[in-house]
Amino acid sequence: MKNVQATAKELIEKIDIELEKYVAPVPKKSMTMKERIDKEKTKLSEKKPQETELKNDKLSNHKIKGENE
Repeated sequence: MKNVQATAKELIEKIDIELEKYVAPVPKKSMTMKERIDKEKTKLSEKKPQETELKNDKLSNHKIKGENE
C-alpha cells in the first residue's frame, strides 16, 4: 500500500510540474501615473544628496589646490 501511495505522490508532483508550464503567469498590476511620479521623485531625492556631496568634494579639492600653489 505504501508503494502505491509513493507512486501516486510522484505522479501527482510530475503532473503539477507539467501543469505549471501551461498556466498563464499572473500579469503585473500596471502602475498609475501618481505611483510613477512618486517613484521618480523618490529616485531623484536619493540622487540629490550624492550629487551635492560630489560637488562639495570638487569645490574643496579646487580650494586646496589653489592654496597649495
